[in-house]
Amino acid sequence: MAKIDLFIDGKPTKVEDVYLAVTEKFNEDHPEFYASEGNKALMLDYIQRRDLGWTGRNLESAYRALKAQGLLAADPDSPEEKARVKKLRDEQRTANLKEMYEQQPPIYGRHGQRLDTFEGFVETQTKRRPTRQSDAGRNIGVVTPIAASDDLPAHPTKREFQSWDSDKVRRWLEMTGYAGRDLPAYLQ
Repeated sequence: MAKIDLFIDGKPTKVEDVYLAVTEKFNEDHPEFYASEGNKALMLDYIQRRDLGWTGRNLESAYRALKAQGLLAADPDSPEEKARVKKLRDEQRTANLKEMYEQQPPIYGRHGQRLDTFEGFVETQTKRRPTRQSDAGRNIGVVTPIAASDDLPAHPTKREFQSWDSDKVRRWLEMTGYAGRDLPAYLQ
């Protein structure tokens, strides 16, 4: 015969049934509570460390305290959690791009103007760049930021370009992003 621990509404009740009823009531009142093993363990630990009984009021107190401390995990499928994760990913991506930007040498345009704003850098890193296949063999209208180096000018003349050896041409093509693409019109 099962042990009767207490009486509720004049009926004999086991303690486990009371715990279950209190827990079910809490879950009904808080559908946003993600009942993961970790969250359950945190709630139980909070109650036990404070020597509290398993009551609705104490569960509510534990939930509010743990939620305020940011210790409870959210349901990964909830729209709020998806938005939070997306925001964190975007912040991390921005931080990574900022770090990459700070490591880059200055970039200059065709007329010597500086092109290396952070916003411009982010745009060049995130937009799809045209390829030979997608542009029918020509990249017309595409402006590629060019970084000048000590021995390679950003915009050589056609005569200067033609006088270079193959190694210098290869380095210039890689530096300017024209490797594997058509040469700019002024060099053809």
